[in-house]
Amino acid sequence: MDKEIKDFWVQLPDDLKTLINKAKIELDNGECISHEDVIAEVKKRYTKLSI
Repeated sequence: MDKEIKDFWVQLPDDLKTLINKAKIELDNGECISHEDVIAEVKKRYTKLSI
């Protein structure tokens, strides 16, 4: 399993790896929006959708 994960990471383009690493840092710093908040915002914006 570890070999597959490493192979997968190696195959990613460098710019995508950079974005993933940036996102991980942002999450570690608490710079994120909870799933519940996202759903609440979607429901507020798109009231005609049944989510």
